[in-house]
Amino acid sequence: MFDRLSSLSESALAKISSAKTSEELESLRISYLGKKSELKALLKKLGVLPAEEKPRFGAAVNDAVKKIESRLLMRRQELLSSAASVKKIIGGVDYT
Repeated sequence: MFDRLSSLSESALAKISSAKTSEELESLRISYLGKKSELKALLKKLGVLPAEEKPRFGAAVNDAVKKIESRLLMRRQELLSSAASVKKIIGGVDYT
């Protein structure tokens, strides 16, 4: 399960970094952090782990969620600042 968590986290971070629109980011947020996401499914499997592995796995899932949330926020800010720059350039031209 640790391997699946690691590959899921890496996949999410890569897709978030390559997102081109805020709509795409929102779709990724729902797909990786939503109620029916694979991360939530992994947390539900916590009960089948041995007692000594539960805290470590729970912490790993929480860490992955924090990294994904952080990357989503950073990418959203990048997209907003990029859009603002384009708007400023286009808005500064008088076509009349």
